[in-house]
Amino acid sequence: YGTHSFRRGGCQHRLRNAGWTIDMIAAWGGWSQVEAITMFRYFYSPNDNHEYMFEYDRNDAKRPKWTF
Repeated sequence: YGTHSFRRGGCQHRLRNAGWTIDMIAAWGGWSQVEAITMFRYFYSPNDNHEYMFEYDRNDAKRPKWTF
């Protein structure tokens, strides 16, 4: 994983689990409020699989089964 993965995961964790505000995350990430679009790209991506994302590492039964 690169720094992008850790930074994105850190933003998502702080927003969803740690109760941080957008202002706190902006300060942590070194973003100004003008760069809010960057933060929201980290919080939410249309490419994420939202049906399985929340408990992806906790519940194997919900993982999609890949067949090739």
